[in-house]
Amino acid sequence: SDFQKSVTDLDFRADTTMRISLIPVVATLQNNLFIDTCFLSTPFVQLNVPAELTIIIRNAGGNDAENIPLRLTINNVQKAIATVTAKSGSYGETKLTFTLTEPGWQEAALSITDYPVTFDDNFFFSFKVRSNLDIISINGKEPSTSINNVFGNDEYFKLRNFPAGQIDYSSFPSTQLIILNEVTSFSSGLIQEIQKYIKKGGTLFIIPSEDANIPSYSELTDAIGMDRYAQLVTSEDRVISVDSKNTLFSNVFDKEKGMPENLDLPVVNRYYNFTKRPNSTSQSVMKLRSGNSFLNASGLSRGNVYALASSLNSEAGSFARHALFVPVLLRAALQGASEITIPLVIGRDHDFIISDTLVSNDNIFHLYNNTLNFDIIPESRLLNPNTIINVHDQINTAQNYELKSENKLIAVVPFNYDRKESDLSVLTNDELNKLVSLPGFSNIHVVEANGKELSHIISQLNEGKPLWKYCIIFALIFLAIEIILIRYFNRLKVAAS
Repeated sequence: SDFQKSVTDLDFRADTTMRISLIPVVATLQNNLFIDTCFLSTPFVQLNVPAELTIIIRNAGGNDAENIPLRLTINNVQKAIATVTAKSGSYGETKLTFTLTEPGWQEAALSITDYPVTFDDNFFFSFKVRSNLDIISINGKEPSTSINNVFGNDEYFKLRNFPAGQIDYSSFPSTQLIILNEVTSFSSGLIQEIQKYIKKGGTLFIIPSEDANIPSYSELTDAIGMDRYAQLVTSEDRVISVDSKNTLFSNVFDKEKGMPENLDLPVVNRYYNFTKRPNSTSQSVMKLRSGNSFLNASGLSRGNVYALASSLNSEAGSFARHALFVPVLLRAALQGASEITIPLVIGRDHDFIISDTLVSNDNIFHLYNNTLNFDIIPESRLLNPNTIINVHDQINTAQNYELKSENKLIAVVPFNYDRKESDLSVLTNDELNKLVSLPGFSNIHVVEANGKELSHIISQLNEGKPLWKYCIIFALIFLAIEIILIRYFNRLKVAAS
């Protein structure tokens, strides 16, 4: 082997009865440039709105790479081109801008031109762009006029209001944002459904009621990993800081200057303190002068949770009338609307989860790729609320694969080659000898090739060192000595006679 550093595993210590020989094959130094990963600069893509893609390139070779062409194709249509530069043994970064006009699943690929190693010149990924976003507001009292004003004037958002006691749980899986608007208390069923919804990647926005049942709120926040609501504070306070780096405020402020220093931030008259709970992942997005958090953000599994400290009525404060209110709700709704599907790695990842679609045990799935003329029926099992798809070892070519059921496209699943194999650096003989000198490796030794042919080395290991040449040489030497001795003693006999 060439003993590539990224994939070499010398853990042979389990079987000490076997003698193992490591034969390093000297590899020629090769340059290799490959696409390491990519991600959307914002967590969502909207139709007819420019989106930015950040691409990370790695140069694993010994020479600098300059102005290497990079191409982005989506659904087999070229969307953007750029060039990338990366120093030897380092990373390079570039950005591409593209615009989509059609909703649905997007099959995307990034391509570079790099020789002589070409297997990793393509990077496949996918994401879904929705034609509209479904939003549910669960109201403890009347529907909020402020929420209706944000989402009711744009056809892209489909807002539905439900009273707290009449909720359609079956609509949760297809909903991008659920707002708990001034709900007094939560049933155990609602808490369970909310927990499942967030784990599947949904976004929850909590607006507390001033008549909140605190123990009931604690049950909810404990279930979703948020800080608890504590006592109600009735003194005036003001928001003094905003985390402009949070995705809720992406592109809201100037990228270089950040939030303006003289910005008039919301005033709060009645709000709840948050109590920090053990192992909480909550972070303050908007903070009050008193040090309390006005808006908390947290993540649970694949989902997002936002918790406001006050209600939206005018007596509680000015947030609902403030300029920040609209981008906060809009960004919350757009969270996860079109995130990139994490590509699977061939040979390592065998199963994936389908969570945004209602399926049953009767569904027969097909995973196929027209370009490769590939079509299989993968193993599937229902694990509420998700479906697990297992392809075992049937995928061996990097591509985007379409998962369908009853001719309906369920998802586009990208598979890529393991990027570890793209790092061509190898272990030297000294490094190998250092490894096998460790305790437990007494049965392993390194064979120095010294320019010998591999077949010769293997033959020598199998048959042992040939001694017949030495036997012939010694036989001839002893024969010569015998002849010399015979002649010498013959002369002595002649002389004596």
